[in-house]
This record gives sequence, structure tokens and C-alpha cells, in this order.
Amino acid sequence: MRTRILVGCALSLAMGVISWSLPAFGQSNLDGIWQTYNRANSEINADSVIAIGFDGNDGVWSATRYGAQSFIGGIWTDYVDLTKIPSKDIWEIQGVGGTVYFGTRTGLTGYDGSTWTTYTTTNSGLVNAPVLRLADDGRGQLWIGTARGLCRLGTDHLISSFKHDVVPVIPDNGIQDIATGLNGDIWLIFIGPRGFVRLPGGSGALGTFIRQDTISNMPSEAITCIAVDHSGNVWAGMKSTGVVRISASGGTVFNAGNTSAIHSNIINKIEVDQCGNVWVATQHGTAMYDGATWTAIPTEAAHVPNDTMLTISVDGRGHIWFGSYGGLTVFKPLPQACTLITPLMDMTMNADSVLCQWDWNCPGITKYWFEIADNPDFVNSVIDTVSPSLTSSASRWNRGIANNSTHFWRVKAKNDAGWGPFSPTWVFHVSFPDAVPTQPMLSIPSSLGQNYPNPCSERTAIDFYVATHGRVTLTLFDLLGREYSQPFNAVVGPGSFTIPVDLTGISANGPVFYRLEAGGTTFERIMTVVH
Repeated sequence: MRTRILVGCALSLAMGVISWSLPAFGQSNLDGIWQTYNRANSEINADSVIAIGFDGNDGVWSATRYGAQSFIGGIWTDYVDLTKIPSKDIWEIQGVGGTVYFGTRTGLTGYDGSTWTTYTTTNSGLVNAPVLRLADDGRGQLWIGTARGLCRLGTDHLISSFKHDVVPVIPDNGIQDIATGLNGDIWLIFIGPRGFVRLPGGSGALGTFIRQDTISNMPSEAITCIAVDHSGNVWAGMKSTGVVRISASGGTVFNAGNTSAIHSNIINKIEVDQCGNVWVATQHGTAMYDGATWTAIPTEAAHVPNDTMLTISVDGRGHIWFGSYGGLTVFKPLPQACTLITPLMDMTMNADSVLCQWDWNCPGITKYWFEIADNPDFVNSVIDTVSPSLTSSASRWNRGIANNSTHFWRVKAKNDAGWGPFSPTWVFHVSFPDAVPTQPMLSIPSSLGQNYPNPCSERTAIDFYVATHGRVTLTLFDLLGREYSQPFNAVVGPGSFTIPVDLTGISANGPVFYRLEAGGTTFERIMTVVH
């Protein structure tokens, strides 16, 4: 084992790293800090990075043709000793809990920070070597794909087999790729044009096989890689026809012929980051899809140094790591704009204390910037970046607000790349009778009003009153109790609220039930939807 030390991270090549910080003004999805490590500026042992993974402390592990390396706290450490990892041919790296696993030509090796353990076909239940694919199911179990079967390494460190003769729904033992989906589902694709297998919660008994030729607009050739986004859509990388997003309505093909950001139809890897962005590595460039727009990743010193992208992986802090023929590149994105929750836009509050809340699901946020003013230009605004709630619950109490006043507020987030952009500006009003206490009397119960207009078509509004501060949910559902939508879910109150409800996603005509849950009490009413 050889240990090398990298001193610091700065713009100087003498410090061992190329680092570029891009501004947030006119922010794009690529703004943040980009850093590339290669043989010319660091102690990485080769420029061709084949696999990337992370341990339980966000230490970075990479594999090149010379074997594995770790990059932890600025220190590069080689692991080329075959008594630790018995092969320098490493195809996959995956962290599960506190152990990092390596899929190699000779089997599977795990390292928990002190002990190396190797699983082979002779000393364990591993069905085949080499190990081609690894996936963490989020439940402490490692899924292992080989050319002759699927295995699972359980929390008891025993390997069980999911071969075709054990799980008939799996049509072929040649595993091309593994992805984890919603609720711990496992998705599989196979060597050759076959289709997809979904194992709900990892259960072979409940598995289903979806033939490739039954999906509309799905190319018939081999699938090279797979991922599942936050909406449950399956993304398939094709051998030569681009990438396909598969939803309930069928497939949508994105390729060099219809998407300018995609420069090659040969797809090597697909990865979904914690913010829901889909990253696609191709033979000639990398592209990112944010749910609405495709963006090409420039091949230059400030981004990625080589257009042949071999792999992409996302660490626990939301950093995206790229392996190419030009080295190891990391992108630390700035936070995107936060989503405001409550008070709703133009809501009128009947108390002098207002709780402002917002949502930010992406990881790595260290603090928020809350700003409130009595004018839309935020002249003489009040700025708060130090309240405990700004680092814990994405909320801020505003107390002692003057009666008959209007307030404008906005929020932005900070992570290790810097401050992101402001959220949209929302407005709320405060109005309460001067002679009436601003806090509701305990004798006044919570209540749910009838929606208006009713009958309704595309939109309606629902009034409710909550007597105490707490979690409030408003849910729409059908006659059988199946949920249509949840137009409101927030910690609010006490006070009166009016919630606008979008009904365009409800195709049925007739009665629609809506339920308010607040303070341990449930209220239900019925609206009539007419299309």
C-alpha cells in the first residue's frame, strides 16, 4: 500500500487539483465548483477511471487499470496489493453502510475500514465471477450481478441466489445492470435484448417481467444500463439508439437526432442525483436532464476534460463524480431555488405570528438565508441567517407583526459550493380585529368548509380553520378510498386558510371526497367534479 498526500484544494496546479468555481448569477444547472484530478496534477494512478464508489464517511474510491485508490481528506491511497483485492480488474464499486465493496474479475471484495473480506464461488454462495454490477437497496443489502446469475449479500453477510431456476420471473441469468427504485424495488436488465424485471421490495416471489417489445416506442436492441428517477420512470441506455425514458404511457427516446445536448447514441451510464436530475454518460459527451431541459456538459478544463465518459456516481452530499479517459472529475452544484410552502401566495393571516416554511429535498444544505420586507424590492429588509430553524427545519417564526400589513418574503440555500439563487418572492397579508386576541380561543374548534365553486371542473378552492399549531393535511380521494392528490401538507396554524386545488389530474366525473386531518381530528366533505 502506498500513501500520497494532497495539500489543499485551490486553483494552483502545485496544490494538486484543477478547481473552477462558477458564479450563481443567471444560474444554470452546471453552476458550482468543478474539480478534475489526473496524473498531471494529482496522485491518481491513471487517467482512465472505470468505477467510482463511496464509503460510509463519503470517502471516494475509484478504480483504474492499475487497481483501486481511495481519496479521503486530500490523501490518495493505492490498494494494488492483491492480498487485499485479489484482482486489479475492478468493474464496480459500491458502499453499503460502513463497508465499500468491489466487483472484480475474481469475485466480490468488501472493506469495512479495518478488515478485507473476499467472496468467491468456492467460499460463498456467489454464483459466478467476474462480478459486473453492484447496487445498494437502502436496506443494508448488496445486490450482485454476474454473467450467470443475480445474488444478494444480506445483512448477515450470507449470499443468496436469484438465478432463473430459483426465481422463474427472471428470464436470463446474464445480468447487464441493476437499479434500485422507489420503495426498495430492484430493477434488472439482461445481456441481450430481453426487457426488464421488477422485484418489488427485492422480493423474487412478487417479481414481474416486462418484455421489451411490449413497450411502445422502445428500441429492440440491447440495453446497456438502467436507472430509476424520483417519479418512478425507468431510464434505459441503449447500445446505439440513445436513452429511453419509460413511463406508464410508453417510451420516449432522446438521442443525437432529436436532442442537441446528446452527442452520441452509445450510452455508457445513467445516474439520478438526489435532486432528481438525470445524468447520461455517452461515448462522446455527457448530458443532464432536469425534468424539463437537457443540458450538455462542456468538454473543457472548467468542466470535464474528456468526452468519453465511462462512469458517473453521486455521493451522499449530492456531489456528482465522473470517470473518463481524462481522469476523475467532481461537480459540487450550487443549491437550486427553494420551494416555498406556507403562507401560500397572497394568503391573509388572522394572527400577529406567522410561520414561514419552505422545502429543499436535496442534500448538503448547511444553512438558509431568510429575507422579509414590506416592499417587493426588499429595501430595508430583515435578513436572518442564524436562527436555529434555518439549519434544522427550513422554517422561521415571524412574531409581533403589525395588523393590516403586507409582507414579501424569499429564501435561498447554502451548501459547500456557495449560496444558490433566491426562491420566487411570495406575499402574505395580516389582518385581525384589534379587539380580538390574535391567538384563537380554545373553544373554537377546527373546521372544514365546502369547496367553491361546486360543482367544479378544473379548479376549486377549499377553506378550513385550525385551532392549534401543527401538521395539517388535505387529501382528495375516490369512492374506494384511493388517493387522487394531496394539495396541502404543512405545519401551520392556528388560523384560517384558503387552499386552491387543481383538478386537472382527475379524469372521473362525479363525487370526489376530500379529507382534512389536523390536531388529531379528521373532517370529510364531498365535491362534485364535472368535465
